[in-house]
Amino acid sequence: MISLAGLVLSLPESKRFLQTSPRIRALPIQQVEVDAHPALVTRFESVTDNTTLTVVSAYDTYEVLRIYRGG
Repeated sequence: MISLAGLVLSLPESKRFLQTSPRIRALPIQQVEVDAHPALVTRFESVTDNTTLTVVSAYDTYEVLRIYRGG
């Protein structure tokens, strides 16, 4: 069984994030509401700078709803 964090890290956007920020840490997953539906926010941040990757997924299917890159 694979975790939500593992699924998120397998996305192409995550792979690009890891190329520029190879040392990261996972932040706690948060439950939110997006467009009146429950969702999960998975976040990673670089330990060497202020770069972040945030992925919003549907609560029940883990379908990616939004991806944000900050920093």
